[in-house]
Amino acid sequence: AWKPGIEAHHGGGDYVMLKAFISAVELGREPFISVYDAVTWSVVIPLSGESIAEGRRVEFPKFR
Repeated sequence: AWKPGIEAHHGGGDYVMLKAFISAVELGREPFISVYDAVTWSVVIPLSGESIAEGRRVEFPKFR
């Protein structure tokens, strides 16, 4: 059964995603969010910062 997180960051999203990942590992299933999805979402902020700092477009990598 799902229980609310003690410290829910990002409106509880971190807790929910971590629980879903752990469940997938325990049950031997593919995670809801792939490693490619995760790295794609994670790279947006640093690339945006680089683009702003350098005043230019920054190429978005293809992780697959």
